[in-house]
Amino acid sequence: MEARDTKIALRGRIDGMRDGGMSNTDIARELGIDRKTVYRWLKRWDEEGNLAVKPRSGAPRKTTIELKMRYARENIFEVARSYHVSANTWGWILLYGVGVLAELVGRFTAEQYIEILEEVMLSSVRTYAFPYPERVIFMQDNCPIHTARIVKRSFQDQRNMELLAWPSKSCDLNPIENVWANIVNVWEP
Repeated sequence: MEARDTKIALRGRIDGMRDGGMSNTDIARELGIDRKTVYRWLKRWDEEGNLAVKPRSGAPRKTTIELKMRYARENIFEVARSYHVSANTWGWILLYGVGVLAELVGRFTAEQYIEILEEVMLSSVRTYAFPYPERVIFMQDNCPIHTARIVKRSFQDQRNMELLAWPSKSCDLNPIENVWANIVNVWEP
C-alpha cells in the first residue's frame, strides 16, 4: 500500500469515528494526530464530500518511493566505524627510568591530581628512585589542573619537593611526550 493510500484510509477513519459519535479531540487522541488536522479533514468532507489528495502545482517529484525509503529510519543501521581504544592514565619519569603508571577514572580534577601525586608519585619516588630523597625537582606543564591554586598549595606543603618553573607554551621541555609515543608504538590491543 502506498503512502497516499494510507493517508486516504486515515481520513476515512476520521470520518467513520465522527459518525460513531466521537469528538474531534477524542479522534485526534485515538489516532495520534493534531486536533486541527481532524477538524480540517472533517470540514473538507462536509464541504466537498471528498478526501482524496488534490493536485498541486510545482515540479513533479524527483525521488521514487524506493529512494525515499532508503533513508527511512527503520532502514538505517549503524556500522562500527573504528576500533579505537583509549585509556586515561597518568605517569611520571625520572632521570634513571620510568615511574608508576596510574589509571585515571572519570573526569580528571585538581583534587584527583593531588591524590595521585601523594599516593602514587611520592610513594613510588621513595620506593624506586631513592629511599630518602633530600630534594626532588618536579616538572609539569601549565595544564589548568597542574596550575590550580589547590595544587600550588599542596606543593608548598611538601618540604622535600621543588616545583620547576615552566615557561608558557614550551612543549619542547616536556620529555614525557616521548614516553607516551613509545608506549603507543609498542602497545598492541
